[in-house]
Amino acid sequence: MNITNLFESIENANSIANLQSLMQYEEWQKEIEKLNTKYPPLQFALQSEEITLLVKKGILSEQHQLQLANIPIDDPLLKLLTSLIWKNGDLSKIQHIADGITGKNTSTSKQNIIFRQFGKSLTKTGAPIIDQHVLRAFGCFKYPEKKEYFIKKKIYKNSDLQVVNDYITWFLTKMSKIEELEKKSFAQLMDRILFIAGKKIQYH
Repeated sequence: MNITNLFESIENANSIANLQSLMQYEEWQKEIEKLNTKYPPLQFALQSEEITLLVKKGILSEQHQLQLANIPIDDPLLKLLTSLIWKNGDLSKIQHIADGITGKNTSTSKQNIIFRQFGKSLTKTGAPIIDQHVLRAFGCFKYPEKKEYFIKKKIYKNSDLQVVNDYITWFLTKMSKIEELEKKSFAQLMDRILFIAGKKIQYH
């Protein structure tokens, strides 16, 4: 896979149909459909005021840490989702997501950058979702001299803020050229493509 050609196709595309044509979509379609099934688009947003309300109710602490003792026991869906988060050992990630939504940084973790950005993406500000695979693909494109470094990299920390900011700048520049009605779907397709590309070139 030629990462440079892939990014050039994305940069040259001005619509979803155009992007699909430039990147030979049929070669990617099955993998994209699998991702869409695993990660269907979220049909809601979260705002800073809602996190503030959770803090007032004691469900989140002032540092945005989930307070299990204060989870409403009359809400079965909330209990089920909390149980899933607990079983996966992901309770601390709630703090990072809430930080991203509010624009605060209450965590001392050096590995919160991905989930903070995910929180930002939930606020309807047009911020992109970012993960290790997308950043791997972008890093190989943006910094070809560091290609081997990005191919092997799996964990992104606060010290990697430069590549994250560079990707956000690239993403927003690209999205500014897309018609408003297609922005959301185009961004989702682009995210899927880069996720797949970054995963394929990962060094195992």
